[in-house]
Amino acid sequence: MKSVRLFFLMALTGLFTMVTEMATGMATGMATARAAADNPEAMSRPFRLRTISFLPPVNHDKPLGRDNRSGLAVHGDAVIGDFSPSGEGWVGSRNFNSGKVNWWFDAGSEVTSPMVNLGGFVVFGTRNGKIFKVDVTTGKRAWEGSLDSFTDRRPVLAGNILLIQSTAQVLYGIDYQTGKSLWLFDAGFPEGLTVVGGAAPVVSGDIVIAGLASGEVVAAGLQNGKLSWRANPVVSDARFRDVVGEMHVREGILYLTRYDGIVAAVDIRTSDTRTVWQEKYPAIATSAVRNGRLYLGCVNGDVVSLDQNNQGRQLWRTVTGAPVTTLTAAETRIVATSSTGRVTAMDLQSGATQWHDSTGYSVTAQPMFTHDGIYFLTGLGNAYGYRL
Repeated sequence: MKSVRLFFLMALTGLFTMVTEMATGMATGMATARAAADNPEAMSRPFRLRTISFLPPVNHDKPLGRDNRSGLAVHGDAVIGDFSPSGEGWVGSRNFNSGKVNWWFDAGSEVTSPMVNLGGFVVFGTRNGKIFKVDVTTGKRAWEGSLDSFTDRRPVLAGNILLIQSTAQVLYGIDYQTGKSLWLFDAGFPEGLTVVGGAAPVVSGDIVIAGLASGEVVAAGLQNGKLSWRANPVVSDARFRDVVGEMHVREGILYLTRYDGIVAAVDIRTSDTRTVWQEKYPAIATSAVRNGRLYLGCVNGDVVSLDQNNQGRQLWRTVTGAPVTTLTAAETRIVATSSTGRVTAMDLQSGATQWHDSTGYSVTAQPMFTHDGIYFLTGLGNAYGYRL
């Protein structure tokens, strides 16, 4: 039966096609940096490397596209991802250059968490509440575990402990070698609806910190899962207060962003936590940290840069023109993607828009990095590559 399903999958997805194209003009639309509104710089053409189509039939029948948040993992010349057209859970490895299939793995259900390569194994969670560790070279399952519900957050590895947070707000500590559950901490089932893909857990010393749908953060012992402290940096009556984006700890201060627009710095050097500073912005979908700066990606299309060292002082704000879904801070620029397929590159220091492009469909997964650049995967199964 599996062989029949696999044959059907390969027939449906068609041949792997790769199109290498030159950037032949400035992409449509205009994004304006407010800081440079009086003297806007002319934007250069996007440094698009090529476009790779992993699912040609889906790309052809565009209404069939799906919100693929699992993305792709990279190992050498291979890319690993959920290549099933409608989320059936067929995980595959394909050669990045030739498109040759190295192996298929039947996960049995749609991949819901970001797919990450951790020491030669890809780790991911599925819609039916499973967690898998699969060899990136052979496609063989190292182990399989079960959660109370599915996970949509990035798995985090701390030493030999794999940290998984489920949508029911249960935090798991799993032995990475064996897949055995070492401990679990139940932070309480969320009330009402939650935002898809909240912040991944972050480790600080001997504790692991998890963000909740209530806007709270909880800390549990890394070795035993016992509660260390629980704090709500800012009380809010907003409907959605989920902790989103990238949580970051620096010199005993936890920096976090929430969907209700709250940005906060929390002193966690003792269990008696206190909020050092806070700011309020339009609804925040994601965030990123680099070199002492905190970058916000807002639902209204704004990208904002804050100084972590100066009470969150705003350094610049840029309008991208489309709801931000992901932020990637590179060495000299920051790249924002959107739910409309827009990709916008900005100068990391000034926020000036350098170029923008349109992928034609929503980009919600974190990008993959290769030797030649960065690639964003759309819901139509197309990966757009850019030189950073």
